[in-house]
Amino acid sequence: MSEKLSVGRVAGEFALIVVGVLVALAANNWRDARHDRETARGYETRLAAEVRDGLAHQARQRGRLEKAQDASAQLVGYLEDGRSPAPTDSLARLFLLSSVVGFGPGQLGSDATYRELIASGQLGLLGDPVLRRRLLTYYGALDEVRAFIDRMPPMYDQIARLTGTLPYRLLRDDPPLSTGDRTRLARELEVNRGMVPELRQLHADITMVLETMDYLKADGDSLLASLHGGT
Repeated sequence: MSEKLSVGRVAGEFALIVVGVLVALAANNWRDARHDRETARGYETRLAAEVRDGLAHQARQRGRLEKAQDASAQLVGYLEDGRSPAPTDSLARLFLLSSVVGFGPGQLGSDATYRELIASGQLGLLGDPVLRRRLLTYYGALDEVRAFIDRMPPMYDQIARLTGTLPYRLLRDDPPLSTGDRTRLARELEVNRGMVPELRQLHADITMVLETMDYLKADGDSLLASLHGGT
């Protein structure tokens, strides 16, 4: 009888140990799952803020690109068949506008949170496959726009060489464009016939970038709709 009680007691103690281990494992799994959910929510909130900020940056840069697109088209028209504008001031102004298409990568919006998510190997924490796909699509398109802008003809450098001042400062009248600078810019356009194909290519490139930015905005809007912090 005592042996049966001893075996029963051992079995009971063993069962308690097993239950205790299972409870501890369950508690650890629950804590890990909660941590992962909190980490994912944190990333989603930061990504939503990053994308919203990026779309705002892109809208501002789009305005600059549209001005450069129009200016390069007008310059090509003037240089090829004499269509207005002819005055030196107009030529210099259009030359300046056509040049300001390049800008730093941050001016299209940051991708720091996305890069951190990829580098940490935590993309899988975002459990929604649609969200992950939209994330990769948006940031892939952002990289494509940046790369395309980097390959555009270097009008910016040409103007900086001719005037000794960066074009974006001249457009802000900081300092104002001098009469001598206007004359040099206009003469460069009329003497350097290689400018015509460069300007034509610049116009085509800007048009392509603007079309890509349309897709980028649509991708960004779709991504925001999938993010918890996107409302």
